Amino acid sequence: MTDDVGVAMLWTQYGLGVVPAVGSSPSEADRDRADRETAKATVILEKTSPAQVALFRHLAESAPNGRYVVPRAQWIATVLKATTGVEEPDVAALFALDWTPESMTLEELRKKVLKALSTIR
Repeated sequence: MTDDVGVAMLWTQYGLGVVPAVGSSPSEADRDRADRETAKATVILEKTSPAQVALFRHLAESAPNGRYVVPRAQWIATVLKATTGVEEPDVAALFALDWTPESMTLEELRKKVLKALSTIR
């Protein structure tokens, strides 16, 4: 799929969008980069657990226009690694965390996930 300025995006069944920042007049190289990010995101998303799907759905529902947008597929991988092992009944404990794309490292995010989970166990 492409948006108004021709930048590749991936909108999944749970409202996750990958939109690399390329400006208002993307070049062919920008479009190629966006297509590569979309392909990476597709592969990464094949590994989501039901709890991770629930988290992404929540993030999408809480975001403007019902879409949680990330600039690079790597952030999706970071979220998946940070939430490894989270069970679906426990995922609501993570909703209040800062899920701003690339706002923290994997290690920092994982610590926050574990701390949030410790409050319900």
